Parts: sequence; C-alpha cells; structure tokens
Amino acid sequence: MKSLAKRNITYRKLAGISLIFLIILAYINFVFAFEYDENSISMKPRVLSYKASGEPVELINNKSAQDPTWDELMAFLKEDDTDRILYQSNVFDCVDYAERLHNNAEQAGIRAAYVSIDFYDLEKGHAINAFQTSDKGLTFIDCTGSQSPLGELDSYDKVAYIEEGKEYGIVSIYYTETPDYQFYELRKDNPRLRGFFKSVGVVKSAQVYWEY
Repeated sequence: MKSLAKRNITYRKLAGISLIFLIILAYINFVFAFEYDENSISMKPRVLSYKASGEPVELINNKSAQDPTWDELMAFLKEDDTDRILYQSNVFDCVDYAERLHNNAEQAGIRAAYVSIDFYDLEKGHAINAFQTSDKGLTFIDCTGSQSPLGELDSYDKVAYIEEGKEYGIVSIYYTETPDYQFYELRKDNPRLRGFFKSVGVVKSAQVYWEY
C-alpha cells in the first residue's frame, strides 16, 4: 500500500510539472506571435521592423479598403505628402515613410501592403509599400524622401522595380506607366531619360505584408 501511495504521489508530481510546463509554453506562445519563414526554415517574431524612434511599426488597416487602378494609385500618391517629409536617419527613416504611406492609403480606402527588403552586401535593409492595382498588377512604391527640403514641384514618389537577384530600380511616378521590371531593364542605361534614381543595391529578398 505504501509503495502504491508513493507511486501515486510521484505521478501527481509529474502531472503537476507537466501542467506547469504547458502553461509556460502557452504563455510564451501568447506573448510572442510567430510566423513560419520558408526561406530560413525557422520561427521568427512577427515584428515587421522598428522606426527611427525605436518604436515598432504600427499598421492601421481599413476593412473596406479596395485595390486601386493604376491611375487611382498615382492620383493618391500625387496628393499624399509623405514623400515631402525630410529624411533624417535618427528621426524619420524609410520605415517611418512606409508606415505612414500605408496608413494614409488605407484611410483613403486604398488597400496597401508594407514591404521589407534585404540586399546582398548591405547590412541594412529597406522598407517600402505595395499595391495590387486592378489593371496593371502588383506595384511597388518607394516614397522615402530627401535629406534636403523639396521644392514646390519636386516629388520623391517612385515606382520600385524588384526582382530577387537583380538591381533594385526606382523611377519617379511621373516618368513611368508600368510596374514591369522589364521597363527598368530596358531603359536604365539610357542617360537621356529622366526620372531615374540611383539604385541602392541588388535585392536578396522581399517580404510583402498585407495583413499584420
């Protein structure tokens, strides 16, 4: 009988330890939301990035937002003033621009995505936005501004051209009518063409976040 009682106590202790362990796992899973990364075959925290202030990105989605046409997107960008904000690495950087444009677009009823880009041979990545236009497909937009104040007629709204393993291309929205990467490849070496911005590197990967 004593032996049986001891075994019951041992089982109860093991059950108690197991329960505590399960509670700890549940708590960790609650505090840290994870997503599966197919490229690295690992689990990583679902934190998109941090702004220049050190605060995490906060994306505000609009349930009634819809995909725009190309012309609707261009019209919105020309009205939006995000690109006119002065770039300051420790105050307002690419992550801040991408967060602001995303939230402004959603508020205007335009469905937007946050995009995180990594480059080969560059430690620091980049943040931009994406829109699924109904007539011309997926369109990447880079509205990261200038370190110098813009003139009245200046603009830093750009269509970004992205393909993994290729140069990151950016062209002013005023000098392109297509999101196709082939456009960038065919015209980037023509010195007479206007609206092209200097590339920041070769794209290693790009993650598009429609929901967060």
